[in-house]
Parts: sequence; structure tokens; C-alpha cells
Amino acid sequence: MKKKCSLLALVLATVLAVSTRGYAADLIVEENGVLPNYATIQAAVTAATSGDRIFVKNKAGNVPYNENVTITAKSLSLLAYDPDGVYYVFGNYTINITSGQEVNIIGMNNASGSISAFAASTLANPTRVNIMNSTLQSGNIALDFLGYVAHVAGNSINGNVTVRTSTVTGNQIDGILTIANPTGAVTGYPEDTLYVVGNRLTTAAGGISGGGIVWNNNQDYYFIANNNIRTNAHGITISATKAGSGTNNIENNSVERTAAGTIHGISVSGALAAGTNLLIRNNAFYDGGGSNSYTEYAVSFGTITAPSFVNLDYNVWRGYLNGLTNASTVTVSQTGNANSGTMDNNDLTGVCSAAECINLGSPSTDYTDLDLSRNDVGVAGGSYNYNNFWPNQTGGARVYLVKTPRTVVQSSTINAKADSYDR
Repeated sequence: MKKKCSLLALVLATVLAVSTRGYAADLIVEENGVLPNYATIQAAVTAATSGDRIFVKNKAGNVPYNENVTITAKSLSLLAYDPDGVYYVFGNYTINITSGQEVNIIGMNNASGSISAFAASTLANPTRVNIMNSTLQSGNIALDFLGYVAHVAGNSINGNVTVRTSTVTGNQIDGILTIANPTGAVTGYPEDTLYVVGNRLTTAAGGISGGGIVWNNNQDYYFIANNNIRTNAHGITISATKAGSGTNNIENNSVERTAAGTIHGISVSGALAAGTNLLIRNNAFYDGGGSNSYTEYAVSFGTITAPSFVNLDYNVWRGYLNGLTNASTVTVSQTGNANSGTMDNNDLTGVCSAAECINLGSPSTDYTDLDLSRNDVGVAGGSYNYNNFWPNQTGGARVYLVKTPRTVVQSSTINAKADSYDR
């Protein structure tokens, strides 16, 4: 019989592919800068050629560069002059680039301003925007036009994040994260699964139609895992799902409802088309919102069209007076779920320390915890443990996400991909 090996034993032998693109030139922005340096970020952007890096020296007292900046048709990196440091700005940053180009925004601390895109159509090779290790004290990320691919990792954002074909990992988002529908395949982008992993989301607004995570994309499979969500709306709203041979996963999230109302932990409001594969597994749901409605569920489904394969397994819930789900066992397979009278996700980390959560998630070795014990329910379980992504801003080169198979057959070949950055 062929044996399975833990990926933990193999990861050190895996070679991770990272970008090796060369840079054309380095430009420096500094207070009262004169050529060859620049006094404003926009002046440096205007002078730069595609592939350049722009290093920003902070002004005296960290007074921010107060300007709106537009990047058009250039691949550029905006970086702090000091290694592992941040640069202070105030204003909106708008990105309007063309096929095959890339913008990196690393280490920005923006006192007030958003990062957004101009409208775009389908591109032969998508525009890529990487936003990492940055802080938006009051502003949004809005990159939800067709043709834009984003990687948003390790940021602190006091505002909403709206993207399309994107990966979102390890962010503090005080707002709503929306994955919008690209309304068509994004050409030149080979991935078919989008990752939303290890984020902390707190939402004080949005109502019952949207909450911490809103997924409205039927062109890509979703992998929503190990997110810590506290919201007065639905924790995760799924209004569109891709059907096909791939699998949609919602696993090891900790969701807490913080307000009264008809609010679900997960609301799968969009109809599941025939041939949809969906796993909702190892999640911890806590209703801490006060007065309850008997129409609330930890997981609520709309229409499920047969034949679809939906599994609701090894979840723990507390306080939802109408129970775990409105689905029947005819349409949704239900295994190992538990109603707890004591569980309460930690307000900061999302960890469920109740007895029903510790080592009582899925017994499959695919979900083994980092300490090689059985899966814990909630954000502390599995290989995407929430602590892997926090603290979210550490500076320097780092790998933000590793994507590998859960298990491999001995002597077989695996494909491993990593999202990483090194300035």
C-alpha cells in the first residue's frame, strides 16, 4: 500500500518559486529634494521608467508627504528608504497600468487616503498590484476592476477592501472584505482558487446583507480559512460559488456575532448550481450579540441544486437558537458537529479554548495541526494556523503564503507555490 507523508516533513525539501525580475533604476524621494533626488513622490513616479524602484525618505518628525499620486502604465515599487522601515504619506494612490505590469506598495503608512484603480477591461496579461506591510489609517483598497490581480498581505486597514481575482492574507481589516465577480475569466492568470487566509476582520457596519467577508465570484473557487471574524452582520456571506471539479473550502474560521438581529455565522445566500463541491469544516461560531431570533443559524443555505456535494463537518457553535443549519441531511452531509454551552472565541486571537474545540476537528490527517495533533476547531487548527500570519507587519523579506497539497503519496511529485517578497 502506498503511504502518505506529512507535508511538514517535506516542506524543507520544497523549492519555492519567487520573482527574480531585475530593476532598471532606484529613485529617491526626500524632503526638499533636488535632482537627482525628488521632493515629491509624484515627481519621482513621473520621472521613473517601468521597472524602477522609488525609495521614500521620511521628512523630519515623520511629517507625511501630502499629495495624491497616480501611477500610469509603469511597473514600479514604492518602498521605505530605511530597510524594514515605513514611509509616511497622506493622500490617494490611483493605479492605471497596462497588460503585464506590476506595482508594489510596501511599507506605506497612509494617514488618510485610499488605494484604487481606474476602470480596465480584459488584459492579455493582468495588471498585478501587491500591497504589503502597509497601514491605511483611514482609507479603502478598491481594486475591483476586471484585469486587476491583487495580493494584499500583512496590512492594517481601517476601511473596506474590495478586490476581484486576488489573494488576501494576514491583514487587520476594520471593515468589509469583498471578493467581487470578475464577470469573466481573467486571462493570463493560471490560478483557479483564490485564498483568503489568516485575516482579522472587525465590522461595525454593513447590515445583514454583508459582513466580515463577502464572496461574490463564480469564476474562481474559494479557500477561506483561519480568519478571525467579529461582526454585527453575517460573518461570511457567499452570494456566488463556482461549480465544477474543484472544491470550495470554508475551514477553521472563528466567527463571532456582535449585534442582535437575524444574522448568520455563514450565509450561503446564492444558489449552489448542480455540480458544486463545498466543504464547511472545523469552524467555531459564537453568537454573542444579545437578544436572538429563531431564524438565525450558524450556517444558513439558500437553494442547493442536485447533484451538489456539500459537507458540513466538525463545526462547533454556541448561542444560535435555531441551531447549526437550516439544511437537511438529504442535501448536506453533516458529521461530527457539536453544540457547545461554553465556547467563546478569544476577542483578539479568535482561538476557541473550549473542550469541544481542542483536538476535536476533523480526524483526517489532511487537517493535522502544526504540533501533529488532531485538528483544533477554529483559527488555531491546521497548517494555516492563524499565528502563522501574526504579527502582520514585521518588515523585511518574508513568505506570505505557501500553497501545497494537503498530503502526498510517497515518491510522487508535488507542486508548491509561495507568495513572497524581498526588496
